[in-house]
Amino acid sequence: MTHYTLIARINAGDGKFPFVNVQFSKNHRPIPIEGATYYLRPGNRGRRTPIRIGRELHAAVTALLNLENGKAPIDVPVFAAARASAVPTMAHRETVA
Repeated sequence: MTHYTLIARINAGDGKFPFVNVQFSKNHRPIPIEGATYYLRPGNRGRRTPIRIGRELHAAVTALLNLENGKAPIDVPVFAAARASAVPTMAHRETVA
């Protein structure tokens, strides 16, 4: 089982974007960092390339918990009605000769 670390990439103001560890409060909740993009870094000895999660801290914590439990990073259901290709159109199509 792989351990993951929650990290954030911030704008340092001098043109650099370093990674910093996300700090947790006493009740095990992450402390948000303004303007940060959150990543998960695998802790195994092999590949340590960070996995980009996004700017939402809640989604990053959910992905962290899911990956540590062996699930997919984010379980977001995709509804067929939400895709544009699945929505039928009622417009009449004319053929051009």
